[in-house]
Amino acid sequence: SLMHEQFRNKTTRKTYLALVLGVPVWDRSTYTMIEAPIGQSPIEKVARTVVTASGDVDGAKDAATEFRVLAASQSPVDFVLGYEAARCMDPATKAKFDRGDIKHASLVECRPLTGRTHQIRVHLAHAGFPIIGDDLYGVTGPAIDRHALHAASIVFRHPAEEVGDGGASFCVKAPLPHDMRVALSAMNVNIATVQI
Repeated sequence: SLMHEQFRNKTTRKTYLALVLGVPVWDRSTYTMIEAPIGQSPIEKVARTVVTASGDVDGAKDAATEFRVLAASQSPVDFVLGYEAARCMDPATKAKFDRGDIKHASLVECRPLTGRTHQIRVHLAHAGFPIIGDDLYGVTGPAIDRHALHAASIVFRHPAEEVGDGGASFCVKAPLPHDMRVALSAMNVNIATVQI
């Protein structure tokens, strides 16, 4: 069917929202591309990792994700009490987190251009901005009891339009879940002016 074909050929466009540790210094008016191959982590069987040129990981595949910062915490966040680094957190980020150098959080829009396992989570962690609530690559704590990653929208061609002019595009949006809104509020991230 047309729907299966779109997913297989990756012609659907998916957008996710993630609440992350830290605030990327990316240009907020445009998307920042992270292109970094992903393979299996040597630390944990279910985990993935970015594979460097010198790395030798079987089955590493190209991966690309676009990111854009939507909002950042208005005041410092206390990550000292109740927050813990996950076992596969990037070592440099973990050192900054353990020293208490990370004092803010942000909401990031994510658009994967490829479909690798844990792609968004791995790319954000690799960039130094792991997802809050992510018990594999990020930090866990009282703000949210799951990884704060939300499938916000998908754009696809409607299957009923299979014949004719190529089909109209449809966008299906999912509202931000209550637990993510609570977590954003707990992190002092104001999304009132953000189009979600």
